[in-house]
Amino acid sequence: MIIHPPIYSMNFFNTVITKLTKLQTTFKSLYVAKSIGPWKYELNQVSIPFFKNSVKPCVNHPKKLIGTKYQMPAITVDNVILCEELGQLHCLRIQRGPTTLPVEFQKTWAFPGGFIDYGKETAFEAVKRETLEETGLDVLNPIEAFTMSHPDRDPRQHCVSIVYVSFVDSKIPVNELCPIDKEEVPSLDWIPIDSSEDQFPFPFDHDEILKRVVGNLETYKLIHLASSR
Repeated sequence: MIIHPPIYSMNFFNTVITKLTKLQTTFKSLYVAKSIGPWKYELNQVSIPFFKNSVKPCVNHPKKLIGTKYQMPAITVDNVILCEELGQLHCLRIQRGPTTLPVEFQKTWAFPGGFIDYGKETAFEAVKRETLEETGLDVLNPIEAFTMSHPDRDPRQHCVSIVYVSFVDSKIPVNELCPIDKEEVPSLDWIPIDSSEDQFPFPFDHDEILKRVVGNLETYKLIHLASSR
């Protein structure tokens, strides 16, 4: 007794494809089998539309996205670099260049940081890279502190920032700090911090970031000491 596989007509496949199209499936394409003889089939690729607000595939990522109906926020990192000198706490800030975006925050002072390279690095790797590029400092053990995620924190788009805290042993002179791109970061500065005063005129929500860091400073110091042993 010979058992033959079920043979489906193209009308059957066309009906399935129509239904999938109406459901706006997230698949970019699928293959349908067309019978061309006993036990012989040929595959035909059929394109299926993306969702209207889909994410395009990233050619560099080993696991390519094929679309999603959800809009996703961008992920960034910020690094609050601290040092203590003569009992006074200081933080490092960078001046944003005249060509940086968003234009509202050009020439303002902020924390080192930037976007995570999609498909290429972790948040930890991104904060080390961004800090090195913008300050010349190779921070060893940045501490993952908290997340800032208000939809309006960045005028460009919804950006979620993973905030890190780093400690350096001494206040390195500004003239010894060497950002890689001088146009992006024309200047750097150490500023003293007094947690009792509202003196943080930063862009984005960096003023709130610094207040939260100062409010939990002792905890971050303990983590830093433990990770340095």
